Amino acid sequence: MSQTRRDFLKHSGILSAGLITFKPFGGGSRVWAADSDAVNALATTPAYIGLYPIHQGLTFEDLAYLSVLRPKTAELSFEVVDNKNAKQSLLAVQAVGMKGSDLQLDRFKATGLQLGQTYKFRVLDAKGKIVDERNFKTLDTNKKNPKVAVASCMNDFFKSACKQMWASLGNQSPDVVFLVGDTCYADNDNDGTQLGFWKRYIETRTKIGIFRHKNLVPVMAVWDDHDFGGNNFDGSYTGKQFTLELFSNFWLYPEHDKYKRGVGVSQVLSIFGYRFCLMDDRFYRNDSTQWGDTQKDQLFATLSSDNSPAFLMNGSQFFGGYLKKDAYEYKQAKDLSLICQQLSRINAPVCFVSGDVHFSEVMQIESKLLGYKTFEITSSSMHSFTYFGNHLRKKNPRRLAATSKHNFTILQLDNTTSKFKFTSTAFDEDGDKKINKALEVVR
Repeated sequence: MSQTRRDFLKHSGILSAGLITFKPFGGGSRVWAADSDAVNALATTPAYIGLYPIHQGLTFEDLAYLSVLRPKTAELSFEVVDNKNAKQSLLAVQAVGMKGSDLQLDRFKATGLQLGQTYKFRVLDAKGKIVDERNFKTLDTNKKNPKVAVASCMNDFFKSACKQMWASLGNQSPDVVFLVGDTCYADNDNDGTQLGFWKRYIETRTKIGIFRHKNLVPVMAVWDDHDFGGNNFDGSYTGKQFTLELFSNFWLYPEHDKYKRGVGVSQVLSIFGYRFCLMDDRFYRNDSTQWGDTQKDQLFATLSSDNSPAFLMNGSQFFGGYLKKDAYEYKQAKDLSLICQQLSRINAPVCFVSGDVHFSEVMQIESKLLGYKTFEITSSSMHSFTYFGNHLRKKNPRRLAATSKHNFTILQLDNTTSKFKFTSTAFDEDGDKKINKALEVVR
């Protein structure tokens, strides 16, 4: 069914056009108030294919979450149709807005979908004219040899790369995309108010190419310091409860039998025979830990529930201690050692995935740490500051390959056997391979 603005306000609990309230997925309600000038990010939006930034989020065989960033006052309706132009069930889940901003994020859940069919998500104006239309599919969570994209560090200062890098990623046709931190640089050009953070989130979403592409793909995310609050911020940050709500409304979803929420912004998505554990490395971070005891306990319980392999995804590097920067191994070495000891007692094998450092590398992690050889895949940066030879400034005895160019990683999973095998390939904006490693974790 289509959703008119009046229906959307009714379903979402919005009281009036001037006072935006919303109900986070965690329950409760709140008014977002701010004292800064209104923000109209769409006024400077680059000319991508789509008129509005549209995001396909959590997706399974029969459902998909979709969101649209659009002007509050626009008289719009929304619908999903199949390849025969028959309307599908579309529920308005949530409206997220902020007093002082002219924009809001409308979130939807499309249900009753079928695997293998291409659907169209449409935005219609007050006259019923289609003003934006995107193609999307559901996700085959049992697909053989799926492609998983990993990216981090998305600074919208790099305007050309915001288009070119995402076009290159789209050309690889991934089945799902994981953003492992710094989904936006919310601390840049920000006056520090709540409206300032909202402004930076919506500015970034208007500029990043994947939200303008004709063909949508599921994108999931976890944060790091820049979308959490500021450079190297930790759990002592006083504004973290607000940014937790902000990030949650842009990126997180209700639980499902294949999708579980943990503390902070941590999540576990079980697809393709793997667990993808997105870890919150900021909300509970201090000098002793990045994750905190509750998050670690949740992770160990998840991994102990069965023997399926897992990718542990973190904003900061795990074993980047050689850089003497933000890595778990450098800042909270004792805690990482205890984590490795616990992982060594769990039958499920793990591989580490990270971002942050503005270059990409593949590390081989020696077997004495977990009792078996594994790897850390660092994917950074999609489009942020780097320089030629950045990956060579420090020697790393664990390194198998590295690149400093803007890049993203495609993990081509081999789930046709019981082995934990995959190929890790880093691509640049031209689609050239900068890293290409066939890897196997043997437990």
